[in-house]
Amino acid sequence: MKLPTGMAELVKESGLSTRLPERATYRTLLETVYDLLQRHYRCEYIYKNSIARKILVGRHRLAGATMATELRCDSSKADFVILNGTSTVYEIKTELDNLDRLPSQIQAYRKMFDRIFVVAHGGLADGLVRTLDSDVGVLSMTPKGVLRQMRASTSHSGTVDPGCIFDSLRKSEYMPIVERHFGSLPSIPNTRHYSYCKELFVTLPPATAHKEMVTALKQRFHLPVDRPFLDRIPGALVAGLFGAQITTVQAESLAALMDLEYAPS
Repeated sequence: MKLPTGMAELVKESGLSTRLPERATYRTLLETVYDLLQRHYRCEYIYKNSIARKILVGRHRLAGATMATELRCDSSKADFVILNGTSTVYEIKTELDNLDRLPSQIQAYRKMFDRIFVVAHGGLADGLVRTLDSDVGVLSMTPKGVLRQMRASTSHSGTVDPGCIFDSLRKSEYMPIVERHFGSLPSIPNTRHYSYCKELFVTLPPATAHKEMVTALKQRFHLPVDRPFLDRIPGALVAGLFGAQITTVQAESLAALMDLEYAPS
């Protein structure tokens, strides 16, 4: 099967084709690219994929857990969130990042998530343990992609901001929550649904608002695949596959493609 023209040119011009066996598959191609990134250019995706593989897949039952990326939270966007019985946010700081926005990002995450971790490379992680408030956890990623917990996060579910949580939900998510806790909505114009529901939602206890958010977001970001399926795709694709929210049919097509031999042109 031939690569798209642009991708074939990229493989050739990068010298990647010289690193591949004569009859390489798409799986081999992706694993080779990922290995090069892991060793020479640890971009944000490398960190996200390590969290997806080592924590989401490695520690949780996929039937009861899911993930979200770039999730709106107050004035920030959360890099990576795992949702199971609670919420855990991971703010990633790669070798390519600076820390200018980190204080405001952490402050935003305290309003919405139970546990907060900053994930960084070894040298930076050591410094973060000394400088960040003690309620924030720190994970260090080694050169081989292993995640090591330098410090645990404390729980914030009882002190989150229901208003911030409300603003992260869609209308189809917050309306059922409001009706469960406060009864059926009165007959009001659609333009007033947001303000009416928010006035009620913000009166929920923080822990209750957080629990409702976790339930709603787990439904929104439901994973289309199960653990046996993951054995059929390269480990390099785990975060991309989950984050893309593809259908089961699309996932099956992707798995079948991985073991086809690719033609560079």
